[in-house]
Amino acid sequence: MSAGIRRRNVPGAGDSAEGDSQSGALETLKKFDVYNKVHDDFMQKRQLGGAVTLVTCAILAVLVYCEVCEFFSVEVLHSITVDTNIDRKLPISLDITFPHLRCSEVSVDTVDSAGDTQVDAHGGLDMHNLDAAGKMSAGDPVAKEDDCWPCLEGEDAQHKCCNSCQALKNAYSDKGLPYFHVLDTAMQCKNSIGCRIQGKVVVNKVSGNIHVALGKSVRRDGKLVHEFNIEDIGDGFNTSHYIQSITFGEHVYGLQSPLEGARKIAGAGSWMYHYYLKLVPTMYISRWGTVTYTNQYSVTDSARNVQVREGELSGLPGVFLVYDFSPFLMKQTEQVKPWSYVFTSMCAIVGGAFSVATLVEMALSGAREEPELDVIEFYGLVTQKLQDLKINPDFLNRNVNEGFSGGERKRNEMLQMAVLQPKLAILDEIDSGLDIDALKDVAEAIRSVREQDPNRAMLVVTHFERFLRYVEADHVHVMYQGRILKSGGKELADKLDEEGYDWVLKEAK
Repeated sequence: MSAGIRRRNVPGAGDSAEGDSQSGALETLKKFDVYNKVHDDFMQKRQLGGAVTLVTCAILAVLVYCEVCEFFSVEVLHSITVDTNIDRKLPISLDITFPHLRCSEVSVDTVDSAGDTQVDAHGGLDMHNLDAAGKMSAGDPVAKEDDCWPCLEGEDAQHKCCNSCQALKNAYSDKGLPYFHVLDTAMQCKNSIGCRIQGKVVVNKVSGNIHVALGKSVRRDGKLVHEFNIEDIGDGFNTSHYIQSITFGEHVYGLQSPLEGARKIAGAGSWMYHYYLKLVPTMYISRWGTVTYTNQYSVTDSARNVQVREGELSGLPGVFLVYDFSPFLMKQTEQVKPWSYVFTSMCAIVGGAFSVATLVEMALSGAREEPELDVIEFYGLVTQKLQDLKINPDFLNRNVNEGFSGGERKRNEMLQMAVLQPKLAILDEIDSGLDIDALKDVAEAIRSVREQDPNRAMLVVTHFERFLRYVEADHVHVMYQGRILKSGGKELADKLDEEGYDWVLKEAK
């Protein structure tokens, strides 16, 4: 037989010095705690507070979403300075549609104040033929070798067959007839009714113009000349047009283009359209530091019919974009918000929302409920209720472990009801286990509580008909197996006291 003694492992017994050091550091850390701690037993949760919390959380979600959107949005800062970049070239991007002009009937030219001219500028521009539906086409139809297409009004001994659009125009020109009015319907020309001009042309950064006008442009004696036969025009040269887009400089997303979507419908005759543009050089600096040079502009326009009479023009029909530069440079810089903006905004939103929610909850609670009582006021209220119910005040000082009799417990329940003052009180078998004296005391307490507020509703469930006489019930109901078999007033309680319940069961059968 053997025996041994084992030492209990006491925390910190082996490392007392180290443990004391850690404990002291933790205790020192507690001194910096500024957050109040409330035990769960002392916290009161109510439906009103829960509703206010849910509404606050919903509002917080909306505010946080708006703040996040604001954070990711870009603010553009504007400043103005003198433009010194005069040596920079100007790229002009065009997209213009002429639904009733063939590409072969017009030319695109640029002229600037420095004397530079680009004649029939096809280098960066594309001209696409359009059919009657406004869709791009491959060009005029090609006749077969043995075909003979009619020359219409231009037919004569020299022109029996016109198997191309150009042959048809030559036939009309040789007879001195205008042909523009037949191009839309003639089978030789029906695939090339309109023209769409797209692309980019680069010019000097000085005032000038870019125009789309009638005829073939050539340079003659240092001047720009448009060659065409005025007799071919006849009753008009339709310069109706639609501007899909036009930009001066590099494209910058978000900058407005006043001419984008502009549409002009020409009437009878031959019309000359002028657009006078004032360009404002703009340097756009993105959030990433990328620098883009472009131009914003304002525009005014004018239009006039230059066909004085048939066979006579007072001007060149077409579309003229006349531009000039402002001496100032608009500098636009994208600015984004730092991450610190998000953190400070979130703290302000969350803290402010819950602070306001607390005030709202307090205001609603004050409107719906009676003001809260402090300890002294509550003690006075309980003492007053003890006197009203004729309960011994020593109950307040009695230790719970000393116990209460059945009658005393029931009277304590009456005290709770008197203090809480409910609108509706349900007393289920409140008379259970009571002797005759305790029964009378409880009934008297019920009457006393009811007298304090006649509007208070009380439902008493009991098995003893005598108790009904003690509490002086207004209405009496006899319930059996979940059904109310009989209802009445005080007289029903007296009859039950005398005859019992058997007669009620017999009537129910």
